[in-house]
Amino acid sequence: MATSYGSITIVDITDIGEFSVYPTANNPRTQIYSPDHTSGSGYMPDWSSTNLLITPVAYYASQNVSTTATYTWKRRDGAGNVVDLTADETVINFPDTQHPGVLQVSNNVLGNSTSGIISYIVTAHYTVDNVPLEAVGEIDFSLTRQGSVAKTATITGESIFKYNSAGQLLPDNNKTITLNGKVAGVSITTWQYKNTNGWATYPNSTTGSSSLVVRPTDSVFNNDSVTIRLNTNDNTVYDLFTITKLYDGVKGDSVNSAVLSNEDQMLPADKNGKVTSYSGAETTLTIREGTQDVTNSWYITKTYSPTSLSTLDSAANDYEVDFTGISVSDTTFNNIDTAYVLFECRKTSTGAVEFSRKFSLVKVKTGQDGETPTIYSLQVSALAVNTEPANGGVHPNPNPTQVVFNAYQQTGNALPTAYDGRIQFYINDSSTISVPVTTNTSTRTINFTDSPWNADTVKSVKAVLYEAGANTKQLDSQTVVIVNDGSKGTDGAPGATGFGAVNVIIGNEADVIPCNSSNHPLSQFTIDIPYEGYQGTTLKTTSVNAPSLPASDFGRVIAADTSTAGHVKYVIKTTDTLSAGGQVTLTFTVNCKDYDANGAVIDKTVSISKIYTWTRSSAAVNGQNAIVLQVATPNGTVIVNGDGTLYARAILSNGAGEASGETYTWSQFKNGAYIPISSSTTPGVETGHLNSITWTSGDNGSADNVSDYIKITPTAVEGYASFQVVSNYKSKSYTQYISVIDKTDPVQVSLHSTVGTQIKNSQGQGCVYARVVRSDKELDIVPQNIEAGTSTPESGMTNGDYFVLLSNDSTVTNRTARLYKYNGTIWVDINTIPAEKRVGKYTWTFRNSDNTPITTGVPYQDTVDRTQNQFIYIDASLINQKITIDCQVEI
Repeated sequence: MATSYGSITIVDITDIGEFSVYPTANNPRTQIYSPDHTSGSGYMPDWSSTNLLITPVAYYASQNVSTTATYTWKRRDGAGNVVDLTADETVINFPDTQHPGVLQVSNNVLGNSTSGIISYIVTAHYTVDNVPLEAVGEIDFSLTRQGSVAKTATITGESIFKYNSAGQLLPDNNKTITLNGKVAGVSITTWQYKNTNGWATYPNSTTGSSSLVVRPTDSVFNNDSVTIRLNTNDNTVYDLFTITKLYDGVKGDSVNSAVLSNEDQMLPADKNGKVTSYSGAETTLTIREGTQDVTNSWYITKTYSPTSLSTLDSAANDYEVDFTGISVSDTTFNNIDTAYVLFECRKTSTGAVEFSRKFSLVKVKTGQDGETPTIYSLQVSALAVNTEPANGGVHPNPNPTQVVFNAYQQTGNALPTAYDGRIQFYINDSSTISVPVTTNTSTRTINFTDSPWNADTVKSVKAVLYEAGANTKQLDSQTVVIVNDGSKGTDGAPGATGFGAVNVIIGNEADVIPCNSSNHPLSQFTIDIPYEGYQGTTLKTTSVNAPSLPASDFGRVIAADTSTAGHVKYVIKTTDTLSAGGQVTLTFTVNCKDYDANGAVIDKTVSISKIYTWTRSSAAVNGQNAIVLQVATPNGTVIVNGDGTLYARAILSNGAGEASGETYTWSQFKNGAYIPISSSTTPGVETGHLNSITWTSGDNGSADNVSDYIKITPTAVEGYASFQVVSNYKSKSYTQYISVIDKTDPVQVSLHSTVGTQIKNSQGQGCVYARVVRSDKELDIVPQNIEAGTSTPESGMTNGDYFVLLSNDSTVTNRTARLYKYNGTIWVDINTIPAEKRVGKYTWTFRNSDNTPITTGVPYQDTVDRTQNQFIYIDASLINQKITIDCQVEI
C-alpha cells in the first residue's frame, strides 16, 4: 500500500490585527543518517558543513514585521520538557542586522537525540501603540537511520541487434543499445568487453558512467556477439551481459564439418599414477552443415580405448563424453598413461565414415611427494571459420579473419599463466608441419586472408602445443575447421527468403556467491538463468537439459521450464561446500523450421550449448575467535511496485564457524524507535526460519530455538523500512541493521480549492479536493474546471459534465461535498458508476493558524464511502484568519 500526503492553506484576509510568527528553514525537516555514506559524517544533509538556519517570519495585521520584531529560542527533545539551547545552537543576525533572531545549528545534534525528533520553539515580541504582543511558533526536525545496503551490481538493456535477410539492421541502420548499470553499496568504475586476451576497456566508454552506448559497428563483436562487464570499486561485485546479432538468412547448399569442444584433457595424478581429479574430462561433438548445427541428424558411434571407459562415460547420447563423475578411487587409469574416445560419424546407419574425431586423455604425474602437478592447455579464439564459396583457388571473406591460439600452464589450484612452448600447425590432418616456426611463444595468430591458410584446399587447421625447445613432447591440441555455404552455381530465379540462424540468449551468465570462511554459502542461494531461443528474429519454443551437479557444490536443480521463455534454477544450501569456482554447460533444444531436399518446409530441432560460470567469494573473519553478526538477504532488499516477499537472515560467526546457542531479537523502526516485531505492532513482518524452501514461523525448531530469519512483505514497507537484529551470545549483545526499499512509483498528492486560497470579507463556500498522480497518470480522475454549488445546474448541461453538490446544512459537521456526473438525462452520484469507482482512501485533518489540530466543528467525513472522502466541504465559518487542510491518501 502506498501512502502520500497533500496540504493546502486558505486565509481569511479580513481577519486583521493578529500577531503571528512562522519559523522557516534552509534544509529539509528530515535528516537521514546512512552508515554507507562514502564521505563526510554520514548525515544527509550534513549540518556541520551546511549549517541549519531557521529564520522566523513575523506578521502583524497581515504585514511582514520580521525585521522589527525580537525573538527568543528554546528546544525540546521528542515529548520532553522545553529547555535552553545547546552550545551548537546559537542565535545570530543573518545575513545582517536587517533580519535578527536567526537560529544557527552548526552540528548534527539529531545524532545525540534520544527520540530522533527535536523541536525548536521561537517566541516573537512586538509592540503596537505601547501594547506588547507575543506569538509562539514551532518547527520540528526528525532523524531517519538507514541500515547498510547490500552490495549489488546489475546491467539492464536490450540484448539483440536484429537484421533482415538483406543484412539490414532493424528497425533502422542507426539503432544503438544503451546499457544501464544499477548498483547498491558500491560505485561504478569501468565498462569492459571480453576479447581473446581477457578483458579490455570498452571503446569510447566513460569511467564512472552509469550507462554505455553499444553500436553494432563497434569492433568488439566476435562471431556476432560480445560479452560486456560492469566493474565496481569492489572487485567481487560485478555483472556480465551479452549482446548478440541475429540474422534472417537465405537458404543455400552447405558444406559439412565436425569439431570437438575439447580434443585433449590432462588428468593430474600423484606420483603412483592415481588420478586425483577428473575435472574438465568432457567434450561435445558438433557437426555443422555450413553454419547450421545438424548433429542430431547424423549417426555417431563411440569407440573407447581402453574399452572399460565405456562404463564410466555418464553422457546420455552418442555425441558427448563425460568422465567428470568418475570417482578418484576408480582403478581404470592406475596402470595406463593415455586413453581416448573415437567418434565416427555417418550420414546413414550403414554408410561410410565421413568424419573421425578423437578425444584424448593424458595423465600427468607429480614428482616426489610435496610437488604439485602442472597442466598445460591450448585455447583458441574460434573453433570454426565461415567463408564464402571458393572462387579462384582461395577462400574469400573469412569470418573471423584471424584466429588466436594461447598456451597456458596451471600448477595445482593456482591461476593459469601464459606458457612459452612450441606451437605448430598441421593442415587437413597432415603429419607435416605447415610453415614451421622454431621459436617458443605463448601466443600464435593465423590470418586466414594470407597464404597458405586461405587456399581452397584448406578444410581444417590443427594446432599442437609442444614442450618448449623441440617438437617432441606433445602437451595439448585444438582444431579449427573452415566451413562455407557451398559453391556458387549458375544464377537462378530469386528464391524465397530462407529461415534465419538459430540462437539462444541467456539472461544470466555468471554469479559471485558469498560464503563464510568455511566456504559454505552465507544463506541459501538460488541461481536463476532465464533463457530464450530464436530463429532469425523470431522467438521459438525452447527446452533445456540442465545437469544436476555434485552435492559438494550445488544441492539440486529445480526443473527447467519448457517454453518460449524459460528459467534454469539451482539451489545452493548453506550446508554445501563450494570450490573456488566452476562452470555449468546447459544444452538447449530449439524447435525451428528448415527445408528438406525437395525444398519443402519441415520441422526440426537444433541443439545449442551455453556456459554459466560461478565464483565463490569467501569472507575471512579477522582475529582469533572474533564474534561477528551479519545479515544476509538471499533475494535482495528491494520490493518493486508493492509485490513480492523478501527474507533476511542473521548469522553470528564465532571465529571461522557459526556460533551455537545464540538468540535473536528482531525490531522494526517506527515512530522514532525500534519496536520488537509481533503481529500486533508490525504487520507484514514475521520471524521464523527458512529451511531449504520451507518457511517455519516462530523458530527453526533447533536446540537453541532461535528465530534467525524475518519474512518481509510489502505491507510492512511504505517506501522505506529499517530493521534491527540483536543477538545475545555468551552474556554479550551484538547488533546489526538492514534497510528495505519499496521501489513502487511515487504517488503525488495536490490539494485544490474551488474558492481559491483567500476568502474576502468572510464570504464564499465550495469544496477542497485531492488530485492523485503516479507516473504522470492521474488516479481517481477529477474533471478539469470543476464547479461546486448547493443545487445542480438547470441549464447548459451536456452529457458527461461533472458537478460537486454542496450540502449547506445549518450544522457545520453535517455539511458535505459529493461528486455527480450528468448522463444526458439526470445527475448521477459518481459512487454508483462502476467505471468511476475510486481506488484511493482519503483521510482529512485540519489545523488552525497556530498549527494546532482542529478536532471539533469540521465538515462531515464519510468513513465508508471512499468517493465522498475525495471532496471536503469548505466555507468562511471554518477559517479564523487561516486554516491548513491536510489529506492522507492510501492507494
